[in-house]
Amino acid sequence: MPSPLDLDRRLRSAAGSPDTEKALGDVMARIRRRTRQRVLAIATVLAVAGGLVALSLVERHRNDDSSVFVGEPPGTSAPESTSGETGLRRLWSAPDVGMGESFGATSGRLAVAWGDGIFAAEGFGSGGGDAVGRISGLERASGEVRWTARLGGPAFLQGATGGVVIANTQYEKIVGLDADDGTVRWEISLSALGLDGYGAVTSAIAEPLSAIGLSANGEGDVRPPVVLGVNTSTGAVTWRTPLVEGTDLEWGTPPVNDGQTVFLSTLSHAGSARENVAHLLDVADGSVRWMAGTGGGQSFHFFPAVINGPYVHLPGYPELVTVDRADGSRRWSRPGPVGALVGDRLWVAGSGGSLAEVDPGTGDVVREIASPIEYPALLLELGEGRLGLLDLEQLAVLDADGQVRLRQAWQASLVDTPHVDGNMLFVSTGDQALTAYSIP
Repeated sequence: MPSPLDLDRRLRSAAGSPDTEKALGDVMARIRRRTRQRVLAIATVLAVAGGLVALSLVERHRNDDSSVFVGEPPGTSAPESTSGETGLRRLWSAPDVGMGESFGATSGRLAVAWGDGIFAAEGFGSGGGDAVGRISGLERASGEVRWTARLGGPAFLQGATGGVVIANTQYEKIVGLDADDGTVRWEISLSALGLDGYGAVTSAIAEPLSAIGLSANGEGDVRPPVVLGVNTSTGAVTWRTPLVEGTDLEWGTPPVNDGQTVFLSTLSHAGSARENVAHLLDVADGSVRWMAGTGGGQSFHFFPAVINGPYVHLPGYPELVTVDRADGSRRWSRPGPVGALVGDRLWVAGSGGSLAEVDPGTGDVVREIASPIEYPALLLELGEGRLGLLDLEQLAVLDADGQVRLRQAWQASLVDTPHVDGNMLFVSTGDQALTAYSIP
């Protein structure tokens, strides 16, 4: 595994253009702010999971300059479709609205949907000037760009609801944008809250309050993650809750269920905390109902917790841990950090290419099948009893009987987890494109 400095040299030698050099410089600046142990931990966990390597450190470079945004807002390619038996139907693909292959979307998401819109973030960007810090609002049906807002720094998304798109820069700033025209409704300065060096990472977006999760990003900084209760419409901060010192938030989107949400945090660096921790919070007041240790060492990943009636399923490395929702007491655990709830069925991707449906209350295996993707990096609930399995290059869709019904190869490597909204799947790829597919 190369060190960040070795990786820097490799990336720069592969580059060759001033714009690419600028983008790589931004990426490496972020990497250097983290410890070497943390960078290695991220890469190791994602590699063991078997996919989404592009969400960590990608040692590849596109040799054209199409990733640089110049001139008029980007257009959209003509719709294209594939057979419903072999792949998803591609509805449209919007170029130059997302992030190129660099460092993954670890300060938020790159695409979120609400109403008739889909919103794309540029992440760390790929060019200078007006291209930096761009959030784009697109028509959900056609992919046409309706508006563009610029935040003045690396731009990410936390979510959207109630006509408000919540976006953030890597550090310092969180903004609420109007979903219709991109105007700024409200803005939060983290510095003004005494949270210098913090940045938004992952959030539970809801109405009337959202829980926005922050981590301290400086190298060796062991200050605890902080969750802010924010009025989604006005941006007023109504509560703030620190979590466990010496940990940083993991990247999976916290679920919201009956006014409760689950944030996961992992060691900031080796030895900074005892173990990985899950926190069940009440969104109304930020109170922590319980904390549950999930063991293990540093394990940054994109797997979310799953709230399932009386249980909460907690992704961990190397085990999935299920606890009692009432008090956080452990019920069962089993190997395999990736899990998804499809209807009342809990699926767990284990080692050796296995895929198991397990009893949510006991963890007992109901049935086990061979996974069509040997090492899935994420499982997605796709509605109507369907389960999606994905890795860096492809998606496979299983029906309720466990039969493979669809396969889809991505047009380029993923740079964020796909966003599912209704019967549509939105995919952010390393060619800076956002592509919409219908789920048949």
